[in-house]
Amino acid sequence: MKRILLLPLILTSILSCGSSGGGGGSGGGGSGATATPVAPSIPFNPGDPHNVQETRSEGYDGAGVTVGIIDTRFNVTNAEFKDSSGNSRLSEDASFVGVNNIHGSLVAEVIGGKTIGMAPDVKMYGAAAGAVCSDGTNRCISPKVRMYEDLYNSGVRIFNQSFGIDSLSVTDAKKTDFPLSDPVINFYAEKAGTDSLFIWANGNAGKDQPQIESGLPYLYPELQKGWIAVTAVDSQTGEISSYANKCGVAQNWCIAAVGDYTFHVSNVTGEGTSFASPAVTGAAALVQQKYPWMNGDLIRQSILSTATDVGAAGVDAVYGWGLLNASKAANGPALFDKRLALGDYVNVSFDNYTSTFSNNISGDAGLTKSGSGTLILSGNNTYTGKNIVNGGILKVNGQVLSQVDIQSNGTLLVDGGIIQNNVLNHGGTMINEGNGTTIHGIYMASSEAVTEHAMGAEFKVHGRVILNNSKLYIKTPGAGHNIYKYINSSEGISGRVLSASEGIESTFGSVVVPVLLNSEITQDSNNIDLKITRKNVAEFSAAEYNSDSTRNNSSENLEKVFQVLDNSEANELFRVQAALIQQSSSHTFAVTLDSISGQIYASAQALTFQQMQAVNKDLSNRLSMAGYNKDNTGVWFNALGGAGQLYESGYAKADTHFYGGQLGVDKNITDNIILGAAAAFTEAKADFDRYAGKAKSQNVGISLYGKYTFAGDNMYMLGRVGAAYITSDVDRDVVIGNYAEKLSADHDDYAFSGYGELGYKFMVTENIGLTPFAGLMYESVRRGSFSEDDSLFGLKADSKTYNQSSGLVGVKAETTFNWMAGKTTLQSYLTWQGAFNDEDLSFDAAYTGMPDQKFKVEGIGLADNTTWFGIGALTEITAVWSWYANYDMQIEKSRIMNNVFSVGARYSFH
Repeated sequence: MKRILLLPLILTSILSCGSSGGGGGSGGGGSGATATPVAPSIPFNPGDPHNVQETRSEGYDGAGVTVGIIDTRFNVTNAEFKDSSGNSRLSEDASFVGVNNIHGSLVAEVIGGKTIGMAPDVKMYGAAAGAVCSDGTNRCISPKVRMYEDLYNSGVRIFNQSFGIDSLSVTDAKKTDFPLSDPVINFYAEKAGTDSLFIWANGNAGKDQPQIESGLPYLYPELQKGWIAVTAVDSQTGEISSYANKCGVAQNWCIAAVGDYTFHVSNVTGEGTSFASPAVTGAAALVQQKYPWMNGDLIRQSILSTATDVGAAGVDAVYGWGLLNASKAANGPALFDKRLALGDYVNVSFDNYTSTFSNNISGDAGLTKSGSGTLILSGNNTYTGKNIVNGGILKVNGQVLSQVDIQSNGTLLVDGGIIQNNVLNHGGTMINEGNGTTIHGIYMASSEAVTEHAMGAEFKVHGRVILNNSKLYIKTPGAGHNIYKYINSSEGISGRVLSASEGIESTFGSVVVPVLLNSEITQDSNNIDLKITRKNVAEFSAAEYNSDSTRNNSSENLEKVFQVLDNSEANELFRVQAALIQQSSSHTFAVTLDSISGQIYASAQALTFQQMQAVNKDLSNRLSMAGYNKDNTGVWFNALGGAGQLYESGYAKADTHFYGGQLGVDKNITDNIILGAAAAFTEAKADFDRYAGKAKSQNVGISLYGKYTFAGDNMYMLGRVGAAYITSDVDRDVVIGNYAEKLSADHDDYAFSGYGELGYKFMVTENIGLTPFAGLMYESVRRGSFSEDDSLFGLKADSKTYNQSSGLVGVKAETTFNWMAGKTTLQSYLTWQGAFNDEDLSFDAAYTGMPDQKFKVEGIGLADNTTWFGIGALTEITAVWSWYANYDMQIEKSRIMNNVFSVGARYSFH
């Protein structure tokens, strides 16, 4: 059915050149009877008639919300619709042309113009539905279902309609005139019943009844869920405007708003219900911004229930629910009313958000709360319908008059609130927070129910308490008005869980406290009391984590500190951190123990030793091949890199990487003696798991080396001494409860090493040699002092020296051949290295928050036994140039711990 509707407006130019952009004609002002206005019952504020400034001052301006406008055409480039970046907030679908009439732009200005707009940062999508009337004027609208569908598909859920048929009141209409088979009417019915809100001008015929479109729920009551009709009041008096249709039979979905404005889009003034409805649309955008999860139904209830009552008391046939009050609407509903809820309950369902209804809510309906979100009731609420918490959290900071039923997936949280009725916990969760709970009826918990109580919060029940062996969860004093409080091992903390004036039936079947605490409950006929003390964290850790080495060490260190805290009130900041640890779950405490261990400062020394051994092995490879080319003097250089791991059961494992190079010069002093010197640079990194952190070290070293070959060229001895300066950086996180702190520290280290080897080469064939050898190695690292000052649980330690002496035995095999690239020597070796001393790399430290309490920090130690396997090649390309490459594998604890690759070249001087 094609329908052309008239624009209900009157426009008067503010200039002297006559009317502009509309007005006049059928449906413009109307000539219906004008009823004597009923004066508003409270003072009217012409400066802020819709009370929008309060919510505007709180930062609500429609940002992030998009509304749709079906109207004539839109001036999308007008400055009134520009955002702070100069982009237009008003757009229209180019596929609809409309007619040249400024009505649509004026409507948009009331919604979101930057000067007079209710929501000056809202986005607006326009559908140009303007049409030429039968009398040739451009005052008509021809809405099409595709316009609505395009807006809906663009995210619009709030639709403004400032048009209608003034000549036809809804009470004179029939369903056959507006059948649901009409695509537009069907769209209204479908979307109003689900998620959308349609806001309508009530008409300008001055009648006692609304026009058909705004009054359509009179024919189809199911439309009420997403429908608002808007009549107009005078901007100076607040009384019903003479031209405006009254609410009449639409009073249950009708509201009043100012209808006359001075516009900035064009130099005109205008009046009409056309401009009253966009004021409500702008207010709806503010409500949507405050409550992004609200559907059209709840936005409608918020707007209508918060209207300022004017005219006859209550909902009346002139003003409906009253005059628009935007700031109050932005605080949520003020009524849970069956007339607005269209049933017994106001249904609130949303996920993820936390929202507050701060109005004092009255009415005869109840509330159902569903979804995972949190709804806070902070007002003095006197509605009489029951509260049913099906999901998420219903939080009461204020007062609730009626009964609360908590279902299995629901939570009632009371923090200083009062329930003037019963609370029946049918397997859900009742939380008593820091400011306490008062229940004037009974509190009943089924056997599957949970009562969660914050120590120190009063839980007072004026009726009976029926517990049915339900569960009690205890929260120790935490965030809120109670500062985190450390609980010692003897006195602990004691407090009342609840009191019941009319007695307690049954008891709690189980009491759950954080895993690091003990609980002791006592009960008499009217009261339940509880004492909490702390556990020995070392004993707990050993039992809970199967004597894991890291956690044993951390928990023993932590227990030493806790014992000091047990007997002292000093260091309040550290006590707060310790109290936070006491709130931990088993998983969270495991993470905390891993993170505060500081084991990286022990284990990272293993990285330094690994780095030194890789350089030493590379230089040993050079010495092993030295002398094959009987050169006088030569310079050599190489690049080396490697990848490996640090591992010891019970500690954090690390993946390691290093790269670097060496530059050296050596000389054949005699046919039997080679002496040389080398400088090396390497950088190594280790990335540990289990929250241990990351370590990086840069090693700059020098070495002196030599080789002596005995007469006959079979027996030899070689040696190396070296020193290095090492800069080490550590980055890690300390996790306390659910909070993480990033720490970093650096220290300067010094290393010294020496190596000696004696071997004898047997020639198996003319070109194949086999060389058994033995050696001694000494390595020493002095780790510098460090302090992690970014956390109370950071570590502070003095410098410490680590030493390891080792013996080595092994065998080398080599062969030489000539080919087109030159003379090549291939060599491989297998070495076993055994340590003479056990160096575990542990050290003494203290937490920076308690620097006088020393303890031992453990980590990965040096291996007692190491196996090295390597292969290499040396090729003499010319008389002066040779190149070589080596691969070395380090095996410890049945694992490949390091892979070292090197490639280099030597130039000989003649």
